[in-house]
Order: sequence, then structure tokens, then C-alpha cells
Amino acid sequence: MVATPMTAGTRRCFAASLASFTLAACGGDEVVGTPVAAGAIQPVVEHDFGVIPHGERRAVELTIPVPQEGGPWLPVAFQRSCTCVRHTFVAVSPTGDRRVIAGDGRAEAGGSLLAQESLRLGLEVFTEEKEAADLPASWTPAQVVLQGPGPRLARHFVPLRFRFGVESPFELVPTAHLALDELPRPIRYERSLRIDRRGRDVKFGEPIAVEPVADGVLQRPSDVELRLDDDGKSAVLWVAVKPAEARPDGPVQFEVRIPTDRSDGYVLRIPVSGAVVGAIEVEPPKVFSFGRLDLAAPREMRLRLVDHDPSRPADFVVVGVTGNDGEDLAAQFEVVLEPVEGQPRQRIVSLRYLGRLTGARSFRGELRLAKAAGDPPVLRLPFVGFADR
Repeated sequence: MVATPMTAGTRRCFAASLASFTLAACGGDEVVGTPVAAGAIQPVVEHDFGVIPHGERRAVELTIPVPQEGGPWLPVAFQRSCTCVRHTFVAVSPTGDRRVIAGDGRAEAGGSLLAQESLRLGLEVFTEEKEAADLPASWTPAQVVLQGPGPRLARHFVPLRFRFGVESPFELVPTAHLALDELPRPIRYERSLRIDRRGRDVKFGEPIAVEPVADGVLQRPSDVELRLDDDGKSAVLWVAVKPAEARPDGPVQFEVRIPTDRSDGYVLRIPVSGAVVGAIEVEPPKVFSFGRLDLAAPREMRLRLVDHDPSRPADFVVVGVTGNDGEDLAAQFEVVLEPVEGQPRQRIVSLRYLGRLTGARSFRGELRLAKAAGDPPVLRLPFVGFADR
């Protein structure tokens, strides 16, 4: 399918919006025609997929105009911003014979278009890779990159665009993506999401959670609990996470899958994300950085601490102020711990340098905090400062 020509004004606007997707020629490569830029006058191919029901796919094959001169041309890339649209390059002979060209940027032996062959671009939209939410139809700019023969390796750019929207069978409230934010390790964190059937007679099955691990393998996380409360009209999905000891600190991403009794086998997929943090959080930058200072003058730095573990007191005690060389620096610093009003699990720790290291050029060390005198440290806070002259 080849689009009818755009107006000159529309083409200029389209070319300007596509500029950010331009693949620059490498080294001294020659560019044939105009790489996508404002005011470029080139044939433009377009296709409107319309509004697609979520979970379905749509495909089309478009004819891409190829320059008559400078060939044989090799399609080396299809650039677009939407990752849910996949492409295939196909060379078609006058007799209808077809062969697939990789078009992945590699120098493919025999991949260039032969005389009389036309170039087709197959596009397929995978709506299941989008969130289960309505998406208004909009145009996405893209371009095909053609490369000529060596040694010049000239580049030619063919701008195009495609349009599609998505209609979800359900409405997810508040959003189709459940963001759990921070997940402190000792806490069981629970959030809910409402699923509105939009008047459809659909039954839900038992939800499961799947999480990607190494090499794309999926597993069911043991530290995730799911519950679906359903009255037949709307349903509420409850997701609870209590990070396992084996789970490292950092981002968490998994997907809740809820089967339905629809004839097409539709499965409602809800992405869930969060970040596991330690039981004790330290407000960034997590270090007392005094910077450059007059070592004969006092200076104070403050950090905020949060202990999420309700099984122990929120308070801390100082068990040491030590230099990196092991020297006891307690006489050089004053430490004060203060509660935060309205935040029973938070404390402000102030480290005050007393201005007594006048013969040094710098100081480095750590403040060690425990839960009770004589206990091992549960927190080590680095500090550092440098003489300003």
C-alpha cells in the first residue's frame, strides 16, 4: 500500500518531527538526497491501522520507493520510536518471487535489491505489548534507511509514518500500571487496583505473577501475594510484596496475568514496578561531605535516617567516630540524634566538626551507629573534608 502524496506543508511538519530519528552517515559516508530535515521534499509512505482492540495484532505491507540511481540499494534499518511495531523487509521480483532481507545494519551478502526488484516493508502492531489502557490514535514518524554499494556506502532516507490507537476491554483504576514505589525490606507492602468490565460479561480466572530472570526466563516470585475480589461487575486486584532476603536491593518489575473466559483467550496483563530498599534508609547523599573548609572553624552536616523495621526501636546510639586509619576521632566531632515530628521512625543525625584538626590537610572516616550501647553497628556513615588552603 502506497500513500497518496501529502501536501507540502504537512510534509514539512512531518519531516521536522522526524529529525530526531535520523541515522547520521558514518565517517565519510555520502548521503544521497536529503536525510530527514525540516523542508525535505521526499516521497512519504503512510498507513493508518485504526483503533485496535487491546491484545490483537494488525499487519500491513507497504511499498517503499527506491532511487533509480546509485544502487544496488540495501535496506539497513527501520527507525521508529514505538517498540511494539515490528518490521520485515521483503524484496519482490516482477514475477512475484519474494525473499526476506535482514535489514539489521549488517552487510548482508546478496541482500541488496536486484534489478527490477521492488522493496516491501511489512509492519505488524503487537498491542499486547502496550498497557491495557485506551490509547488515542496518533501518528508515529519513522524512516527506512537504504545503503548504496561500496566504497562510497551512500545513504538514502525514506520517511514514512503510521497511525494506530488501542481500545482496552477493561478500565483499570487508578492506572493500568501498578507502581509500588519503594519497598522497604522488612515491610509487607500492599496496593490495590480496580478492574471495571465496561459492561462486558467476562469472567476472570486466578491471577498469577511472573517475573523475568536471566536469559528471559519467567518465574513466579515467592515474595508476591495476589488476591482478586470480584462481584461479577467490577473486581479489585490486591498485590502485596514483602521482599525476600534473597532479593537484592534495587528495581523490581513483574507482571500480573489474569486469564479470562473470552473466546479469543484474552489474558489481562498488568505491569507492576517498585524498588526494594534496605531496612534503614539514609537520605542522599548518604555521606557527610564537608567539602573544602577552614579546618580551624567548626562546621555541621545533617542527614535523615529512616528505620522501617517495626520490630526494633527507631532510635540509634553512637558507638564510634573513627578515621580511615583506625584513629579514634570522637574528640574531634559532636554527634546529635533528634526525632522528626510526626515521623516516629525517622531521625536527624547531625555531625559537627569542632575545628581542632588544624595541623591536617584533610579528614576521612565513618560514624558508626547501633541500636543499643554494646551492640554491633547497624549503620556506617562516611564523612570527609579537605582544608581550603
